Amino acid sequence: MKKVLNVLLGKYYLTQKPNTSIAYPVTKGQITTDDVIRMLKQDGMEIHETTAKDIISRFHKKVAELVLSGFVVNTGLAILRPIIKGIFQDKVWDSAKHNIRVSFVAGPVIKSAIADTEVNIIGEKSASVQLFSVMDKQTENTDGKLKAGGAVELKGQGIKIAGDEEHVGIYFTNTATGESIKIPNERIVLNYPRLLLFMLPNDFEPGEYEISVVTQYIRSDKQYKNPQSAILPRPVIVS
Repeated sequence: MKKVLNVLLGKYYLTQKPNTSIAYPVTKGQITTDDVIRMLKQDGMEIHETTAKDIISRFHKKVAELVLSGFVVNTGLAILRPIIKGIFQDKVWDSAKHNIRVSFVAGPVIKSAIADTEVNIIGEKSASVQLFSVMDKQTENTDGKLKAGGAVELKGQGIKIAGDEEHVGIYFTNTATGESIKIPNERIVLNYPRLLLFMLPNDFEPGEYEISVVTQYIRSDKQYKNPQSAILPRPVIVS
């Protein structure tokens, strides 16, 4: 069955070429394992929902056990492998400096589904909140290379961090692990609608990250009821 992914086009600000856009998938909400099991039951799955949930739970635990025992596990959906982050100077494991992560890469089932997916452009993305560029303030480089402990400048539109919703803030999402790290509010030095300046923590884990901003800001006297978000068009490298 052909799948259709609806997308909105937003202006791409990191080039001077005219009429250049990037696509933003239109998400339909969050689906849990219980939701998937109910859908399978509706599709004719013969085993009981409780049994299916138990099997999936056991499967998840076994996969986690195998990956963290040193195996590369191909589940079909994803290929998982253990990785270690941190620099060793004295050949001793230090949990304050080192940590275990798991890399997730699309497996053959996902790749096959991607090949059978049609992209449907349904319109243009609202320009209420957008991220345009990032700069390492120490070097003034705008190539996406950042230093842990350094000052980072983000430019955009409507990006002032404002609102009481718990998810409001600046996020770095590791592209290898999917883990999102929120920049503490106290590390935000400047907070304007078109400019954010903040300090990365000194112990920030090196890697490739996607930067995003979540805010309820509209103007000084008005806020969105639901948070709005924007993602920097290209990932950054933290070293």
